[in-house]
Amino acid sequence: MADALTPDVLSFVDREIEPRATAPRKTGSRQLAVNGVPIGEILGQFDDAQVVSPTAPAAADSASIVRYLKSLIGHPGAEILRPGRVAVAYCAACLDSSCGVMLVTSVQANAEIVRWSAMGLEDANYYEDPRPRAFWKKAEPVEVPADHEWWIPNPIQPEIVYTFSRPQYQRAVQDEINRILGAA
Repeated sequence: MADALTPDVLSFVDREIEPRATAPRKTGSRQLAVNGVPIGEILGQFDDAQVVSPTAPAAADSASIVRYLKSLIGHPGAEILRPGRVAVAYCAACLDSSCGVMLVTSVQANAEIVRWSAMGLEDANYYEDPRPRAFWKKAEPVEVPADHEWWIPNPIQPEIVYTFSRPQYQRAVQDEINRILGAA
């Protein structure tokens, strides 16, 4: 966190990560970083969960990576989160939210700044059918209520807050999108 007069800086850094889902080997990756510190290392100061940005080659095709990057600047992401919440990193093993490990932050923006606050691991909130049934009978499909929250915020305490210059933030994300699309 920069001081009140100096904005934080969003960037993407080259790192070697070990995506355990593919094999116990290191692979090159671009990782989201704040003030030069990869997002997984930031979380590591508060929790033992291992998270990375979903930008590793094993993560997905370039369209999925671009969707993740665009979610950082206000476009819809892959997960159904509360309004204003954005996933910034995922489980280091599966590189997505399928196992229920996802680092999320609240994002507020105006013409000058982008502010991240209430950062923490979201808790997966799976829907359980409330109807009792015999275990040997096939269950009929159940409709999930429209207002069901799939992810519950669980912010780290003390709160982590980053304030970025909006032009620098948007330029960093757009440069990374251009890098991905240029490589595709």
